[in-house]
Amino acid sequence: MFALYSFIIYLIIFASYLELSPGLGNVWYRIGVDGVRHIRLSHLFTFILKPFSMIELWYPRNLDLNYFVGALLFTIIFKNLIDFINKLKLNNLTKVR
Repeated sequence: MFALYSFIIYLIIFASYLELSPGLGNVWYRIGVDGVRHIRLSHLFTFILKPFSMIELWYPRNLDLNYFVGALLFTIIFKNLIDFINKLKLNNLTKVR
């Protein structure tokens, strides 16, 4: 369950990064043919699956654009951070008594 939460949190971070990246942008929030901005979540999910069809997204210089690598690293770091915070809380509770 923890992994699912971290994947969802990272999905929000990843989507924001893609849209705000100066070299990329306009992946899922773009101007349509009618001149109005539209949210295209299908483009986001297509981009997330791109590493399975583009070997370039597995190169070290492009790993920031690879959702799967980022989600794995984010989950590991997030889990370790939560464990560290819980240990600090536990240590503070035992010192008070």
